[in-house]
Amino acid sequence: MPGSIVMRDVPKQEARIDLFSGPIQGGFRGFSLVPTGAHYVSVKYQATHRGAWCYVEDGSAAVLHFNEESAELVLVEDEEFRQLAASGAMSAALLPYPAEIAPRWRQLTSHIRPQDVDDFQVRPPQASSDGASRFDAALAELGEAGLLADFQLSYLTFALEPAPKEAFQRWASLLQSAYNAGEHRIAANSSFFAAFVDILIAQFGMISDDLLMAQTVTGYANYLIEDMEDTGIAELENKAAELKAYLRERGALS
Repeated sequence: MPGSIVMRDVPKQEARIDLFSGPIQGGFRGFSLVPTGAHYVSVKYQATHRGAWCYVEDGSAAVLHFNEESAELVLVEDEEFRQLAASGAMSAALLPYPAEIAPRWRQLTSHIRPQDVDDFQVRPPQASSDGASRFDAALAELGEAGLLADFQLSYLTFALEPAPKEAFQRWASLLQSAYNAGEHRIAANSSFFAAFVDILIAQFGMISDDLLMAQTVTGYANYLIEDMEDTGIAELENKAAELKAYLRERGALS
């Protein structure tokens, strides 16, 4: 059952939810018919957007408040606004979630759980220069599920806004650690890497050809593809073929 995102005291210029953005007026109070899951919302303040992640539980409302003093959009506990949204009393002030963006957004956030949103912060790139060691460290810190979620959250944080460069650096660091994990680690974590390829193709679909061609993005993708093929695991071989075909179609792999 869809929920709502209620936004209090926001500047009335422009609002964004996930892959949609548009101008807003004085009566705007947020979004209705929001699918269950993780969402990124932001508002334009002066020349830039200020945003925040939230997780909408089934049929519930998340409430965010714009703190003008700090120029931040923050998640708050506000039972009164939650009840108003749930009762339908705010319907006229809530914009319906654009249904056409829902399938793609589900792909981009498929592994993000409520606790991942609560705990998310842009982590610095791992210090180790060895890709395999970076992968081991990230996996030990977050676990498979948490690492997939962090990869999705880091990517979307830099893709949706002109965010601090740390978000891109974190994403690129995780990407390189996966590219250089090696055949044995890939075979030992086959479900992770099968899911990783699905995420990667969805993310690459959002970025420009110029960024896709960058050395930090696809320069070592062939390492991952070859190592997945060499595992002899059918699912990984199929995923390697999917990634290879996609990158060749985009001109990023010879």
